[in-house]
Amino acid sequence: MTLSGIAERQNAHDNIRLLAAQRQLYSEEKKRTGIWYVLSLFVAVFFLATSTLSSLKPFESSLAFILLVVTLVELALLPQLRQPRIIAAMIQEQFDCEVLDLEWNDALTEKPDPKAIEEAVGRFDKRKNREHEWKRLENWYENPTIHIAPIHVARIACLKENVRWDSGQRREWVHWVEGITVVLLILFVGAGVLLDWRLTQYFSGYLLLLIPLFVAIRDHVVRHLEAIKRLNRLSSVIENLRRDALRETVDVAEITRRTRYLQTEICHHRMEEVPVLDWFYNKLGKKYAPARDDSVQSAQ
Repeated sequence: MTLSGIAERQNAHDNIRLLAAQRQLYSEEKKRTGIWYVLSLFVAVFFLATSTLSSLKPFESSLAFILLVVTLVELALLPQLRQPRIIAAMIQEQFDCEVLDLEWNDALTEKPDPKAIEEAVGRFDKRKNREHEWKRLENWYENPTIHIAPIHVARIACLKENVRWDSGQRREWVHWVEGITVVLLILFVGAGVLLDWRLTQYFSGYLLLLIPLFVAIRDHVVRHLEAIKRLNRLSSVIENLRRDALRETVDVAEITRRTRYLQTEICHHRMEEVPVLDWFYNKLGKKYAPARDDSVQSAQ
C-alpha cells in the first residue's frame, strides 16, 4: 500500500460507484442545458436568415415567437434543470472525503441520499461501451505525489489537480463560446449590410428579440470568467499550503484543518458554478493531466 493510501482508496468498489453516480448526474445536467443552448443558437441563426432570404420571410413571425418562448423557458426552467449538479457535487464531496481521508463537513451539506446514488449508478451502467466508461473512472487522481508522499502532502496534490483541471477547461470553453458569439455578430452585421439597413434597423423590429440571447451568452461567459478568477485564487492558496506542508517543523493537524477548509471551498465552487458541456469535457481528455508535482521531490 502507498504511503498516503489514496491510490488504493480511489479504486475501491464503493468509491468507483460514487464517481459513476456523480459523472452520470453531471452529464444529465450538461445534456439538458446543452439542448437549450443549441436550440437557442439554432433559432437565432435561422431567425437571422429570415431577414436576408425572402423564401423564409413567412416564417419570421413564427420564429420570433419561438425565440421569445425559448428565452422565457430558459429563464424559468434552467435552474430546475441544473439541480442534478448540486447532488453530483455532494456525491463528489463524499468521494473526496473517503479517498482523501477527510472528515465530512456537516455545516457544508448533508450526505447524498444512497438511493439517489444507486439510481444514478444504474443509469451510468446502461451507457454504451460500459466497460470503457467504468475503466475511465479508475485512477481518478493521477498526480505522482499520491504514490510516495504522506497523506497531508498527497491531499494537497489532489486539490491542486482538481483546481488545475477545472480552470484549464473553463478557459478553453470561454474561448470557444466567444468564437461562436463573434460568428453570430458577423452574421448579424452581414445581414444588415446585405439588406442595406439603416443604423436604427439594427435595433428595431424582431431583431430586438436577439438581445436576450446575447445577454445570456455574456452572462454565461462572465460566470465562467468569475469561476476562473476564483479558481486562480484557490490555486494560490493551495500552493501556499503545499509549501507549509513541506516545512521540517510542519504541524500536520493544522495542515489537515486548512486542507479541509479548502476542500469546502472547492465543494461550494462545484455546487454554484456552471460546468462546461460534456462533449467539450470529453474532448479535452488528458490535456490537463498533472505533470510531476514539485512536492514529489521535496516529500521524499
